Amino acid sequence: MEIVKWPHPILDSPGDPVTDFGGGLKKLVSDMFETMYSAPGVGLAAVQVGAAKRLFVMDCSGGKDPDRRVVMINPEVIHVEGEQNGEEGCLSFPGVFTPVERSLRAIVRAHDINGNEFELDDTELTARCMLTKPITAMASFSG
Repeated sequence: MEIVKWPHPILDSPGDPVTDFGGGLKKLVSDMFETMYSAPGVGLAAVQVGAAKRLFVMDCSGGKDPDRRVVMINPEVIHVEGEQNGEEGCLSFPGVFTPVERSLRAIVRAHDINGNEFELDDTELTARCMLTKPITAMASFSG
């Protein structure tokens, strides 16, 4: 898949909620992981590949640990706390890295690839990944 670059307007759009958890979604997710790994990156939102859907994939191990692969569909940020500072990049802004302050901990509720609801409560890089711009632009925030 091709990664959409800034200033493409889809990057500022929240994307549509996912309601169909069939084969098309599974193919999209698989293609997104492949695209993210080859970029390389640790997180990729559907809007970043031109799909106006509320979903993102992430793997903060960079592909080294299959258990760290996460798919979050229709995400909702439940809670954030603390703060961390660090340099970040974004696949839609190739070659650009800038210092960013984010919450140290984030709890996000979402659906998995089969439509089952779950919550992910994590810190540091995983929290940072869950709270980046393409993701928070599509996620609702209730905390």
